[in-house]
Amino acid sequence: MYLTHLLCNYIVNLLQKNNFIKETQVECYLYCYDYLLCNLSYSIIITLISIFLFNTPLFGIIFQLTLFPLRSTCGGLHAPNRQLCTICSILVFFLCWIVSLTLKNNPYTIFTLYTICFIVIWKSTTILTIKEIAPHKKKVLNKRKKIYLITNLFFFILFFFLLKLKYCNIMTICMILCAVNALVGQILVYRRRTSYDL
Repeated sequence: MYLTHLLCNYIVNLLQKNNFIKETQVECYLYCYDYLLCNLSYSIIITLISIFLFNTPLFGIIFQLTLFPLRSTCGGLHAPNRQLCTICSILVFFLCWIVSLTLKNNPYTIFTLYTICFIVIWKSTTILTIKEIAPHKKKVLNKRKKIYLITNLFFFILFFFLLKLKYCNIMTICMILCAVNALVGQILVYRRRTSYDL
């Protein structure tokens, strides 16, 4: 986002002027601060929308804690730049809200969908459609993905037994998004590889 980019430039220029960083490190610091501030501003936007527009702050928190750790480790489709990613992510947030309102709180349906998505994500290989991942990095991402899945499962079961099915709905929708995204990414990468072989 433009404002975060301006703020990053200001911070990095200030750090460089006061000799906290070297000139050779400026680009790295710009990238890191920009990435951090974009993610932070996105989280704030989602939380504010869920508080003021949807009047359910926990919706935004559960959405972020379910979707984004898995999205960052599952792989699949990714936007070509952060601005488009932020816009798409906000649209996905609204889509999740709409779908969660239309889903009935049927515990069997929720549990079945969640379980199917859990298995799909667990079995899927971490891939990216925009670049190739080194084998050692893929192993690290797969381990993280499984840790996130187990943590996610713990909270899903907790909400499920506490009969907080509306939160289970949110988690299930996020799992569906991750599973579909991972499968579409795998199909695209497979098609790209087979087209190179021809």
